[in-house]
Amino acid sequence: MGSGSKLGRIFAKTWAGFVSASFISLLLGLVMVNLLQPGSNSSAPCGQDAITGLPVSAVLDREIPDPLIPTSIADAMAQNEILQIVILRVLFGGDGRLPERSKPMLA
Repeated sequence: MGSGSKLGRIFAKTWAGFVSASFISLLLGLVMVNLLQPGSNSSAPCGQDAITGLPVSAVLDREIPDPLIPTSIADAMAQNEILQIVILRVLFGGDGRLPERSKPMLA
């Protein structure tokens, strides 16, 4: 990059591009919805009065961290749970660069 000012300019240009692209996409979406009015010819009820007949289940607070906490390394690898594998690597220092720090965890 060279200097901090170049990095700042690149950051500003990137941020301006991101904000302008987001604004244009939101504006385009609003214009298209107002012009086309999707769902206006539908006879289906909407809102709280709509009954879909689908089973309703509540998400409990204790169910949220379940995908994060692996039962074992073998299960995480067998189920291809990448997030669980990454968490295990971070916890146990599985990359071999931190052998002294990972010994108490492994013991």
